Amino acid sequence: MNKIWYILLLAFLAACSSPAEQENVQKVISSVQEKYAPDHREALFQVTSEKRGDEVILKGETNLPDAKFELMNTLGDNGVKTVDSIEVLPQKQLGDRNWALVNLSVANIRSNPRHSAELATQALLGTPVRVLKKHHGWYYIQTPDNYLGWVDSWGIHRENEAGMNQWRNAKRVIFTADYGLIRTQPDATSQPVSDVVMGCILEQTATNGKYAEVSFPDGRKGYLPQSELRNFTEWENNVKPDRAAICKLAHLFVGRPYLWGGTSPKAMDCSGFVKTVYFNFGIILARDASLMVRHGKPVTLKNAKPGDLLFFGYHGKNGPRVTHTGLYLGEMNIEHSAGRVRLSSLDSTKSNYFTYAPGYMVGMRDVIDSIDTKGIVSVKNHPWY
Repeated sequence: MNKIWYILLLAFLAACSSPAEQENVQKVISSVQEKYAPDHREALFQVTSEKRGDEVILKGETNLPDAKFELMNTLGDNGVKTVDSIEVLPQKQLGDRNWALVNLSVANIRSNPRHSAELATQALLGTPVRVLKKHHGWYYIQTPDNYLGWVDSWGIHRENEAGMNQWRNAKRVIFTADYGLIRTQPDATSQPVSDVVMGCILEQTATNGKYAEVSFPDGRKGYLPQSELRNFTEWENNVKPDRAAICKLAHLFVGRPYLWGGTSPKAMDCSGFVKTVYFNFGIILARDASLMVRHGKPVTLKNAKPGDLLFFGYHGKNGPRVTHTGLYLGEMNIEHSAGRVRLSSLDSTKSNYFTYAPGYMVGMRDVIDSIDTKGIVSVKNHPWY
């Protein structure tokens, strides 16, 4: 909603009864939320209002300072007396350590601060995240694709801005093999320190023959074969999302198990599979299929190219609801994670014909020709890296 709508709405607040005033203030809050935080998975704006005497008390929290500023200014400019009890995250108790680096090969990020909560997404070792608040031993974080969720304290190593800048300027390497083990010594028989998967980022601190000494965010060290690593700066500046190469890499994951919330080579859901493939070509996509479909250039099967994304869904109250995605390989063939990562066909005469039981194919998107537009960001141009 624009400023004019706010002014028209609030012009009659003084003439309203208290319940009506409260209702209309809430409408303004909802409009600000719709403008700045239309999807709770990517932005936080939870604000309520309470009438107390001639004042309106605003309560809640947000990670969007601009949204709060617009809300307060709009109400104030139109004579609404407000009491500001909205907390802008990060929490003050976090101090200046409101950044973090993922400290496990794959960190689980949940919908609520407990291990029994739904697995919402995952983040790989070395991924930079924003830390927004703390609850006991859990941290509410935002990942580079803007997704929000809770990670336990073992999954991240907190940093301040200076620490993050030091990390950005360090000699970083990205693991480019499928799977590996970081070991205590530069040989293949020594004790493992941790596993590592494609896309993990570490610092390289030394070289020992065919091995590189690498450092974790928390300072742990170990060794990996240099042949499995690539200089991160060189990688992010030169990796290209070539369509044929994307499809070739996707084939590597055939047979990997489906995992709701999974976004790593170990196991992945449908959008996690697509994200994993594209990240290894330097592209960060939105987290969920229903978010991905909002970005990129619409295409059809007639003009689709290998590497484009397909989206499936069903009819909802407000139109198609997207619930599944996959990668187009060309000639009516697709690859997607459904039970496991698999190859399927859109040709009903084929033995591997894929029928989406809940509904139908909603559409397709070309993301390769839309890099560095909203929801399709190259790693080299993402400020957190």
